Amino acid sequence: MKGTSVKRVLYEETAFNTAPGTPSGTLIDALSDGIVASQSLERDETLRVERGQGEPARGNVDVSGPLKTYISPEQTPVLLKHALGAPTATGAGPYVHTFVPGDLPVSFRWERDYSRGITGNGAFEQLGGERISGFTLNIPQSGWPTIDWDVKGSSQKLDNAALDATPTDLGYSPLRALEGVLKEGGATLAKAVSASIKLDNDLDTERYGIGSGERVDMDEGHCMVDVELDVMFDDPALLVKAEAATATSLTYTLSRGDGGGTAGNESVEVQVENLTYERASVPVEGPKGLNIKLRGQGWFKVSDSSFFKVIVKNQQATI
Repeated sequence: MKGTSVKRVLYEETAFNTAPGTPSGTLIDALSDGIVASQSLERDETLRVERGQGEPARGNVDVSGPLKTYISPEQTPVLLKHALGAPTATGAGPYVHTFVPGDLPVSFRWERDYSRGITGNGAFEQLGGERISGFTLNIPQSGWPTIDWDVKGSSQKLDNAALDATPTDLGYSPLRALEGVLKEGGATLAKAVSASIKLDNDLDTERYGIGSGERVDMDEGHCMVDVELDVMFDDPALLVKAEAATATSLTYTLSRGDGGGTAGNESVEVQVENLTYERASVPVEGPKGLNIKLRGQGWFKVSDSSFFKVIVKNQQATI
């Protein structure tokens, strides 16, 4: 069985860890899929005349792991919905979808289809009660920007058939790094070497019910945003901001064509609207060019509608 033979399908759950009554799946393409179920065994510690131990007891089920994807204006919004909450949509085609931190959807069900190489029970694996704990947007100089999604879940079920034999294919046209622009404080940061934006939903993953061995829910806590920047040091402006803890902003825009959202002109924009850097210095490690490496936090203030936004322009009426 090969990784290239496995199909991944996401299903919206309307009740936590419960398969939908009328399943309608969406295909999700990925670079790697490490979401796995595990359940430990706890030893029988009874003292007997014999030195052997009795049959072990099962512990709680843990479903967790990373999912790595490119950024596509078709599929990435499906995952963003579970990381930030349902977006606000405007337009009549093309459409503008604005995501801000809010209440997350109940959960989703993650199905792996192994049926190209396996038949019978186990040809399909369903991981239920899934929520996105957070994600990291990795911004390179060239190649492909990626997102590492941190997924937590509740249950595992093996089956011999898919929940939806004909899942929806939204299309897949990932955006490239050379189609991106990084701005700091409203100005293009042309000498950035790399950057990352990390979001953490602070999920409560310890909510296990007696007798079930599975998580009964995973409430979200604060939405926390962290930024890392690696920039060629040819100007003291960022160093001064870090020293003074001056509030600033960071925006990363990926756009194809004019970015307006029509076919071939899609865009994805990530905004950290309030950002403060930790104090930093510039190490001198050799005779060549110097870099400043910064870490910062996004933060909320009452006068703003949100301190963090993702805006997607595409042809999808709903997410």
